[in-house]
Amino acid sequence: MRSLLASALLLVAAAGAAQAGTYSVVVTGQVLSNSYGSGPFAGAAAGATAVLSFDVTEPGTPIAPGQLVAYAIDLGTFDLDINGSTGAALGGPTDLQIQNDFPAADGFRIFQTQLASGHFFSCEWGAVGSFFPSADITLLPGTYDVAANMTSFNYVIQGQGGLLEIFPMTLDVVAPAPGTPFCFCDGSGTAAPCGNSGAAGNGCANGANAAGANLATSGVASASASTLALHASGAAPGQPGLFFQGVNAVNGGLGNTFGDGLRCAGGSVVRLQVVSADALGAATSTIDVAVKGGVTAGDTRAYQYWYRDPVGSPCGSFFNLTNGVQVGWAN
Repeated sequence: MRSLLASALLLVAAAGAAQAGTYSVVVTGQVLSNSYGSGPFAGAAAGATAVLSFDVTEPGTPIAPGQLVAYAIDLGTFDLDINGSTGAALGGPTDLQIQNDFPAADGFRIFQTQLASGHFFSCEWGAVGSFFPSADITLLPGTYDVAANMTSFNYVIQGQGGLLEIFPMTLDVVAPAPGTPFCFCDGSGTAAPCGNSGAAGNGCANGANAAGANLATSGVASASASTLALHASGAAPGQPGLFFQGVNAVNGGLGNTFGDGLRCAGGSVVRLQVVSADALGAATSTIDVAVKGGVTAGDTRAYQYWYRDPVGSPCGSFFNLTNGVQVGWAN
């Protein structure tokens, strides 16, 4: 364990409402020392950047309600990257513990556990009492300066003939994307207009992309402090498209044929923003979706991207659409 002087916390927290679901955790650090001469951790030189990433599921299990909560780590998402993935995998179920002023400090804890390779792994640190604002991970999305606020740490891989020690520098907690994708032109619902099915989870195939275009979201769906952004990908490169909002999921969420695609969002439609796709067929909204859409807390709205497709239009309609995403808006 190493003792450090505590200093000011640098925290960029996501504004808005908490979101249930799967949260991504990323710890970026620097290799301090490594005595492994063979095996999966050999070659990780001092000074190399080490990126630990995994997902945890919410809700957690309170150990001391409000102060210490354990979150189950999704074993399949666990990865340690040092100049490429080391192949590190957990050997069995393991928790991340978030400590908020319990008993008198904050902490991040993955206690020593065995990896599938037989090595032993731990990643934990203590920090000044104002480091975490809560033990509830739904309130923690943002970037934290670990190095400036640690009071002690123990981040090592050991056993099997060696020891690898890592200094933790930053912590990122990423909230799940808001909303639920629906209305896919992949054969799972309404048939494609002319047999032009796209890939699973996408809209119908277009002239530039047989997989079809996809709509996804990021940010927080807060009516009072929205950071929600809409992201289209796989659309026709360089062509204009419209992000729009509806109050209904058309045809029970299965959509109806419309042009070369499926109309997924309907009813009291609001034209949010026209954005042309870039050379890769991607477009992102830049407006305040909550303000432009006129939403209030408790509203549920459906979103879609409707784009021109003048070259190679599969059905000859020269326009197409992504899948839809349905979003519930909080305060």
